[in-house]
Amino acid sequence: MLLGLASIIVFARVLRLWDIRNKGILTIAYAFTPVLWINSANAMDYMWSLSFVIFSLHFVIKKQPLIAGILLGLAIGSRLSTIALFIPFAYLVWSQNGKIRDVATHALSVGLTSIVLFSPLFFRYGLGFLTIYESEPSLVAVSGDIAGDFGLLTIVGIGVLSLASIKPLFNQVRRKDTITLFLLAGIIFVILVFVRTPYEGEYLIPIIPLGLLLLVRALRHRILVMALCALLILPAIVASSPRAPVGMGLIGKNIGWRNDRIELANRIIAAPVEDHSVVVVGTMLPVLAYLAPDLSSREGAKVMYDPNAPEKGVWDFEREIWYRYSSTPEELSQLRAEGFRTYRLQDQTITESEN
Repeated sequence: MLLGLASIIVFARVLRLWDIRNKGILTIAYAFTPVLWINSANAMDYMWSLSFVIFSLHFVIKKQPLIAGILLGLAIGSRLSTIALFIPFAYLVWSQNGKIRDVATHALSVGLTSIVLFSPLFFRYGLGFLTIYESEPSLVAVSGDIAGDFGLLTIVGIGVLSLASIKPLFNQVRRKDTITLFLLAGIIFVILVFVRTPYEGEYLIPIIPLGLLLLVRALRHRILVMALCALLILPAIVASSPRAPVGMGLIGKNIGWRNDRIELANRIIAAPVEDHSVVVVGTMLPVLAYLAPDLSSREGAKVMYDPNAPEKGVWDFEREIWYRYSSTPEELSQLRAEGFRTYRLQDQTITESEN
């Protein structure tokens, strides 16, 4: 959350450095866009990545390519999909003064920082860590989730404002306006990476500040800028769709989702599981590891599980119950041969597994 707050401050500085009008309204819109707000309060790395992108942009504008490169490398290290912004940032660095040396400095610092951050994964998994994901991606399904989150009114409204921006943006591109070209390239590359790997809608988060800056440079009228900002903030309060014109907003949905996860974790903890057992709980493992005081990855101390080795899971050492993220049928058979009873989370219920 503190990093998110820092990104808001630096975003405001970027607006000032680029002399963009309506700075106060834009800063508020950036801060309270619900997708950013929600992700600033969880343990995922989306806001870490976005914050480092904003910091890097600030130092590119300040003509400090080394620091900007390190920060973009940190952004890529936080969320690999951020590599989509490497070429747009390199272009922006070059456009500052046309020095190839600055571009090389920036590129080298991005590369070295990223390599250092990803080296533990590489030494453990090889290049396989680039291709492993727990489920097959579905562009249609994830796109539908994104549309549902933002709501019909916001999507239609921003679509209309985007259409109204085409002519002024075209004129800026024709004049080879550096900022517009950078913002457009950033948005296009982020979308291309998302289409190639549509695992999470949050992969599109960098588009929010880039798109906000791009549209504001085209929408000269203050009322239109205020409408754009209101449309971005609106989904926090209310969502709209053809079936439900007025529905619960993203903040309410997220609170409900978090409460449901806590309730499910408590049911898992209270489930009638025999001693000397293995329980496969999937994505509920980190929630259990955090909430249950008797679960730990180390005997005698409360230690969260290792996310890089989820097969280790967490234990109730007193009762010899092992909670795991996943297990293959062969592993479960071997555990049963060793005298363990096996259970799994299925349809939000703990049931004993025989195969």
